Amino acid sequence: MDMNQLMQTFLAESRDLLEDMERHLLEAERGEPSPDAVNAIFRAAHTIKGSGGLFDLPQLVGFTHVVESVLDLVRDEALSLSSELIGLLLVCCDHIHALVETAADPSHADPVALAAEAEPLLAQLQTYLQRSACGVTAAAVAQGAPEKQSGYWRITLKLFADALRFGNSPLKLIRNLRSLGSVESITTDISQLPAFDDLDPEANYLGFQILLRSDADRAAIEEVFEFVREDCDLEIVSVPAPSDAAELLSAEAA
Repeated sequence: MDMNQLMQTFLAESRDLLEDMERHLLEAERGEPSPDAVNAIFRAAHTIKGSGGLFDLPQLVGFTHVVESVLDLVRDEALSLSSELIGLLLVCCDHIHALVETAADPSHADPVALAAEAEPLLAQLQTYLQRSACGVTAAAVAQGAPEKQSGYWRITLKLFADALRFGNSPLKLIRNLRSLGSVESITTDISQLPAFDDLDPEANYLGFQILLRSDADRAAIEEVFEFVREDCDLEIVSVPAPSDAAELLSAEAA
């Protein structure tokens, strides 16, 4: 399957997922949503975000990531799916649909207008995220809980040789990691690189060791690689911070 076919599959699946999201949200307006419905809404946003990352669609990934974060709070019962929030999410679905259609036909895209449309929606979504964060912080203070610190993760990634032919780019994955925190360093493993005359320009020979500073947990980091998990060797390890972590990364790469 070439990249054009993959893109057409992505577009069709995204449209179907958006229809499912809207249907579940409209049903939720008429009554108490079931956990299954909430999970379906979350998974739709999560899948669109993940697939968009594979096609290097930063506006789609960034916007849908914020929607997904709000839905994750609803799923964890940290936020209620109020009629106000349902209305906002329905408008967000319309915006995601516009971003998907922009990917379908970039020649008619107006990124400035799309960014202007996204701005007030993101501001409203952020109020829900901040409201929840304030509640969590207050509870933590009341219980005497320590402030959460950023952690350091060593991520060892080696996409299989055929991965590039299926549109799996390590650079896109690294860009998506940056949405979780700061990529402190990257070491490239060239040990599998053949002689120049034996190079296949469509094959992947490189591995990467990445030092990520993030307060995300292992599950959130693994989600970045969800769509390539069967096409790579992947290791995610928590490491000491901060200079010790860099030394450990250098030692492991040596």
